[in-house]
Amino acid sequence: MKIALIDHDDSFTFNLRQWLSPLSNQIRVYNHLDLVEKKIAASELYVLSPGPKNPKDYPHTLNWLSLLADEQKVFGVCLGMQLMFAAENEDVYPYQPPLHGKKSRLIVFNEEIKSFENTEVARYHSLSCKKKEDSVFNF
Repeated sequence: MKIALIDHDDSFTFNLRQWLSPLSNQIRVYNHLDLVEKKIAASELYVLSPGPKNPKDYPHTLNWLSLLADEQKVFGVCLGMQLMFAAENEDVYPYQPPLHGKKSRLIVFNEEIKSFENTEVARYHSLSCKKKEDSVFNF
C-alpha cells in the first residue's frame, strides 16, 4: 500500500511513520506546504499528522482535502482529524480543560476497526470536534 504522510511541522510525524511501517514499505513523508505546489504523489492512504495551532492556520490543507474524491482514504491524527472536520464545515472548538499527556481508552463506533476498542492512548489536545446536527459527514 502506498502511503503519503503529510507533516504539519510536528516531530510526532516520524513516530507515525514508524507505526505505519508494518503496513507498508512505501511510506513517503511530505511537508504540508508540498500540497500548495502539488508535489504529493497519488497514494492509497493519506495520513495527516498532528501539528501546532488550529485548522484555519492551514488553508492549503483544507483546500486540498476539499478536492479529494469521497472514496479516498484519509486518516487524521489530532490536528489531522481536526482538519478533516474543518474541511467538511463541521465544528472545531477549544476543549476545556486542555488534555496534555492524559491517558484514555478508545471507544470505537466503526465495526471495521473494532479491534482498537479499549486501547489505551495518550491524549494531547486543546481542540475538539463535533458534527453538526444536519451533518452528512460520515465517520
